[in-house]
Amino acid sequence: MVSIQRKKSNSEKGFTLIELIVVIVITSIIAGIVARFLIFGFNTYTFVDQRKRALHEARLALHLMNSEFRQVRDPSGLYIAQADKMQFINYLNQVNTYEYLNNKLTKNGYTIAADVISFQFRYLKADGSYLQTPVSSDSLTYVWNIEANYTIQMGDQSVAFHLLVHPRNY
Repeated sequence: MVSIQRKKSNSEKGFTLIELIVVIVITSIIAGIVARFLIFGFNTYTFVDQRKRALHEARLALHLMNSEFRQVRDPSGLYIAQADKMQFINYLNQVNTYEYLNNKLTKNGYTIAADVISFQFRYLKADGSYLQTPVSSDSLTYVWNIEANYTIQMGDQSVAFHLLVHPRNY
């Protein structure tokens, strides 16, 4: 019997097991590095998005309170002046109630800012001193400025705001 041996040409050679393992290891290292960059980019996007939403919501509440507190009808138009609630009548004779309750800031029962982790109204006299809160009904006419301090938190981002308004009809 004659055996016929065939020579393999270079194009018919395959990969060895070691070569395959080396390729898999190198591919895994590159994939790990790329994944770290993708995760970092995603975390940065999430951070910026949460911060942007917190700022947007806080600024809307700030703008609304600023414009409306200026519209208090007159010194006798302030009805309730507490640390977490304020009620007043504006120059159009509309009653407005701002209240902080259950991590929400509301105006007449409608939420204007959610995720509020701290909130406080403070009231100043014309000489710059603070009135004791809650302001008693006989001292409401002494309120010269209205101050609001609040912090909104979304995710791990928190934004603190300060508002000081002098009603223009005083």
